[in-house]
Amino acid sequence: MAAERELVKRGQMDYYHQPEAVGGDDRFAGWAQQYEHDVLSRLLTVLQLRAAARLRLTATDRFLDVGCATGAAVRDASATVRLAVGVDRCAAMVWRARALAEALPGTAFVVADAEQLPFPPTFSAVLSTTTLRHLADPAGAVCEMARVLLPGGRIVVADFAACGDKGDRRRWNGPRRSERVSRWVDPLQAVSTAPLGVTDVVRLATAFGFYVIVSAAKPKVSGLVTDGWWSRRQVDRSSGSRVAR
Repeated sequence: MAAERELVKRGQMDYYHQPEAVGGDDRFAGWAQQYEHDVLSRLLTVLQLRAAARLRLTATDRFLDVGCATGAAVRDASATVRLAVGVDRCAAMVWRARALAEALPGTAFVVADAEQLPFPPTFSAVLSTTTLRHLADPAGAVCEMARVLLPGGRIVVADFAACGDKGDRRRWNGPRRSERVSRWVDPLQAVSTAPLGVTDVVRLATAFGFYVIVSAAKPKVSGLVTDGWWSRRQVDRSSGSRVAR
């Protein structure tokens, strides 16, 4: 339980793993108070919960939501799991998530970058929905999610498979289409680059195009590096220490 207490303590602090990510130009900050109430975010929350259901959470799980927004999936998971943690680059989203989950024990929210998560391998279930499209290195972020996943753990990554039309861009308030297309990675492609085994792919038709839900698992390893991604030293340290970096 020491790990759970430490993570909850960290989540209750104003902890900034990436200070530059929470500046005044954060384009999602103004959305935090309305999130889960306007039409678009309600759709995203429904899709998120459908994706989360594919993790088949149990009472022994430690759950992480990467790109948690206002924490709907974390709140939902907290009724089942031993620990539910959310991370988001947007400080306003995290503050709102903390307020909404204030009465729920075993929850924590941290301001952090998906491409540099501030945890050792800790979680048995990781979720990330509608986040890849906003990242400079989606494949690298999925590798980082795999790093914090325990051997044998499950991960679900989901996002829209296309950037959409002008209306989509206006609602998302994201970069210009030319900028997004040049860096866009399909969820399945991103997951396939990580040290994970894909177990299932589901495509849901929505007004924004196909929503792709990719389920995968981290191989169970015992003292050996099978993918060449971690160093042997990191694996040895993680087997006997709470900190694997």
